[in-house]
This record gives sequence, structure tokens and C-alpha cells, in this order.
Amino acid sequence: MKLVETELRKEIDLLREEMHKEIDLVRKDMKIMELRIIAILIIAMLLLNQNSLEFLAKLLGIIR
Repeated sequence: MKLVETELRKEIDLLREEMHKEIDLVRKDMKIMELRIIAILIIAMLLLNQNSLEFLAKLLGIIR
């Protein structure tokens, strides 16, 4: 009976480790996705707003 309990505990520990690894991967993927969405929104705002285009051009020295 003790042997079965020990084996089950080992299996549970292995499953916990695997779950933690999966959770970490999902969190990293979500952070990357968030950054992409933010970048897309910023680009869309800049491209769709005429004033921001002029401001960017001034910052980059394209126009004065």
C-alpha cells in the first residue's frame, strides 16, 4: 500500500511540474500577443490620424 502511495505522489508531482511549465508557456505567449496587439493599435492610430502623421514627420525631420 505504501508503494502505491509513493508512486502516486511521484506521478502527482510530475504532473504539477508539467502543468507549471505549460502555464508559464501560455503566460509568455499571452505577453507576446499583448505586445503585438498594442503595436498594431499604435500603428493604426498613427496611420489614421493626420495630426500624428505630421507630428511624426516633424520628429523624424522630414518636414519643418
